Amino acid sequence: MVKSCSGWLVGQWCAALASLALAFGPESSVLGQEGTNPPLAEEIPLREIFVPFDDLNVILEGPNQRVFLTRDEYRKLVDEAKTKPQVDVPHKVLLVSAEYSAVLGDGRALIDGTLEIDVLDDGLFILPLDLAGVGIRSAALDGKGAPLIRQESGQPAVVVSGKGRHKLVVALTAPLQTAAAQQSLELTLPTTTAARLNLQVPGNIEVRGGAAVIDRQYDTEANVTRLSLLPRRGQLSLVLSLNNRQLQDERVVVARSVIISEVTQGYERIHATCSYRVLHGAIETLRLAVPAGFKVSRVESPLVARWEERQEGGHTVLETTLREPTTGQVVLGITANRSPAADRDWIADLANWQFPRLMPLDVDGQVAVLGVLAEDRLRAENITTEGLLPIDAAALAGAIPASVLTAEPGAPSVRQIVTYYAPAADYSLTARLVKPAAGLKVVGNALLLIADQGLTLTGGLALAPEAERLFEVRFTLPAGWQATQITNPDGTVLPVERFPLEGGGTRHVVRLAQGVPAGQTATINFEAKSTPAGWLAEWTSQELPSMIWSLAPAN
Repeated sequence: MVKSCSGWLVGQWCAALASLALAFGPESSVLGQEGTNPPLAEEIPLREIFVPFDDLNVILEGPNQRVFLTRDEYRKLVDEAKTKPQVDVPHKVLLVSAEYSAVLGDGRALIDGTLEIDVLDDGLFILPLDLAGVGIRSAALDGKGAPLIRQESGQPAVVVSGKGRHKLVVALTAPLQTAAAQQSLELTLPTTTAARLNLQVPGNIEVRGGAAVIDRQYDTEANVTRLSLLPRRGQLSLVLSLNNRQLQDERVVVARSVIISEVTQGYERIHATCSYRVLHGAIETLRLAVPAGFKVSRVESPLVARWEERQEGGHTVLETTLREPTTGQVVLGITANRSPAADRDWIADLANWQFPRLMPLDVDGQVAVLGVLAEDRLRAENITTEGLLPIDAAALAGAIPASVLTAEPGAPSVRQIVTYYAPAADYSLTARLVKPAAGLKVVGNALLLIADQGLTLTGGLALAPEAERLFEVRFTLPAGWQATQITNPDGTVLPVERFPLEGGGTRHVVRLAQGVPAGQTATINFEAKSTPAGWLAEWTSQELPSMIWSLAPAN
């Protein structure tokens, strides 16, 4: 005999057994004797299935969720469903705005966020919080402790109830990763189109990527950079340049330099090649002390972004900024010039000349190779050194720019004088550069030919200037003599200008196109003719006049 149910109604599970309900009427004898369970007087349900209480577990088991209700509870829910039809909205809870402020330092970022949440319906709702890569220090919802839960996916969420606006205030922390040349922050924050991230970072830094920069301000006194950013939706990978002070404190840099001083009677020029090698950390700014009186005219390197001269403590400092922090080798090509002062005697200054020290600053060690190039018309005397080691001049020859040794049109030619190696920054080099008096050594030969038509004098002159390049030679011939031809050894005719002298005679000015450098020798050949008075008449003896030459270099 089948036991009758105790009167409990199984509401939601009737649909699962609807096929069985069609086979029985409201007065079926399968559930017991007729009239044992009379129908309700108020309303007869369309489908009702009575199940023995002991067999109820068969229906309740399974993966689907079910609710066990009494008949009165079921009727109440049905009545409320009829009187209050549910109108669904697309989204019942929304994140309206988000604003964050973060302070970076000590290997971490402290983030404070304010989130505006809008609830559009009555009830209890769960709003997932898109957080990753951060730790939650605290959370408050409308001034009270926020009910936070962790979903099955591991994502945190907040439970919100009550129509209207709600304010969620969170305090977060995230690790700050620091590399040799940059610092990065990787995290995910709940964002909207109106989200804003205000960042405060120690030092003078730049944003390398990860977010759009709305505003950037550097506070010199506090040495902090304040940034206003628009964070991207999803994972935020913010890349910043490293703190300038941290770069300076943690880096280890050594410098090697080749410094050449080119000294002439009209100017002094420094040609320097400075090579920086980073052993630890990174460099973004390079500083060099510029000698007094010099002005930098060129700084070249593929990594240079800008350079400028600053005055620090009465001294000039060259500050070069690179395009980005660099951990490798940086080579700078530098040129600086010094011209004679209007109120000073430049030649007198050269008599007390000192090597201009172009010194790399903020480095942990430096060595240098020094070279002095002087104009041909200058002579070095009384060379004195401290902290320097003499080296072979050939060691510097490969480092001298070709433009230095090959003078530009109109520029004086120079020659290499001394070369030294400086194993440390403390060194000095002084010399006395003087301009020797102009002089010309001449060695000549002449042959006098006596013929019926007159006298012919041929010969050559070996010219050796002592101090300056020789561009012209002046000589005079006595009255009655004419220079008919002046040539180079190869027969090339040299241009000659003739000027008559008072009392007779002629001054000849011979132009030397290429010039003769000091210390070298050039040869010119000449031919002069003369027909003394009465030479073509009848005579048996003739007294020849004395031949007087006067030769001098150009003034």
